[in-house]
Amino acid sequence: MEVQPCYAYRGIERHRRLTGVGRSATVVSVRTSGPAFNAVPFNPNAVRVTPVGNFALTFSDGNTATFSYTVNCISQSKTITRQVFRDPGTMCR
Repeated sequence: MEVQPCYAYRGIERHRRLTGVGRSATVVSVRTSGPAFNAVPFNPNAVRVTPVGNFALTFSDGNTATFSYTVNCISQSKTITRQVFRDPGTMCR
């Protein structure tokens, strides 16, 4: 599965690539720099986008996932669990 959502910022189209296979997704992490978003006049050509790493989310089941990331050569991985506020939780039908 591959998805390429598009967003517009001050009329400039940008694309982000999201990929996933089965129960996982990976996203490229970027650092943006340039003028303040409310600068007058705003110069979109001064905006710089630099890839700095990636994020991955992998679900082992409907209640548990692993969030992994690498940013600037530093990697971490965390297990995340659904928080159930009321039993029986979310019922998928």
